[in-house]
Amino acid sequence: MRSHIWTNGNIVEEENKKGVFLTVYQVIEDGLSLMGNIVEIARQNINFSIRKIIIGFSLLLIALTFLILTFVFLLISLAFIFVDLGLPSSLSFFIVSIIMISLSAIFTLISIRSFKKIKGIRDAIKLTKETNAYLKDNLFKS
Repeated sequence: MRSHIWTNGNIVEEENKKGVFLTVYQVIEDGLSLMGNIVEIARQNINFSIRKIIIGFSLLLIALTFLILTFVFLLISLAFIFVDLGLPSSLSFFIVSIIMISLSAIFTLISIRSFKKIKGIRDAIKLTKETNAYLKDNLFKS
């Protein structure tokens, strides 16, 4: 035997009322699951980006160390070659210094370019903004 509830002049069966509550509960549960998945994706992207930053920075430091050690000896030799060719020693070492500064600028630009490829943090921020916009448009409508 079914029981009925009288509301606002209409008879509503208890089973229908329970169905509405279950549907609302399911929507909330699905929304929380979606938010959990979004947070997990953002966390994975950030972890991947942090690893990329550490690897990139380590390789940059190793490259700079070898660059300094190699080019110091090479450029001192080049400066003495200029002196042997008849240039004054101060001009020879000035030319070598300009070469060193140019090479440092080139390697710095290359490293900055590789760091710009890291997208995890930007993706997480973008995903959060999109989620907030979606929630405002779909859940908080009155």
